[in-house]
Amino acid sequence: PKPLLRALRLASPGHVIARTTLKRSRLRRGLTMLLQAYGVVPENAEQATADRMLERFGQLDAHAWARTLEALAEHDASPVLGSITTRTLVIAGDSDPFTPLSQAQQMARNLRHSETMIVRGGGHYLPVDFPDLLNLRIERFFHDVGIC
Repeated sequence: PKPLLRALRLASPGHVIARTTLKRSRLRRGLTMLLQAYGVVPENAEQATADRMLERFGQLDAHAWARTLEALAEHDASPVLGSITTRTLVIAGDSDPFTPLSQAQQMARNLRHSETMIVRGGGHYLPVDFPDLLNLRIERFFHDVGIC
């Protein structure tokens, strides 16, 4: 989306607005809110965490990142999912703007031996937002499949 690309360009390190925005808390908060609306920054991120993410996103090439997002949107692994015979754990948030729940559920249906964990209120940053919950579930999965 164009507003997202504009926000990323504004956050790029060489941009004069980036230097000003990241120094002014009100402007920084506005940029954070815009990126949260697009799921780039977790909604419940503390401002210090969001600031670190903004600095890292500011180091990205916005055009390259946009091309990557476009390629990801066109990517479809569904033709090979049925050939995967390994037990698989599909973890999804029900509020993920990048990977909608319906896609995760379809992926799980296409895998022969899959289990699904859906995190209510979870977005794209499940490991950041729900680290303990994910760690427990992954540990249990590993135990169930005999990895540990």
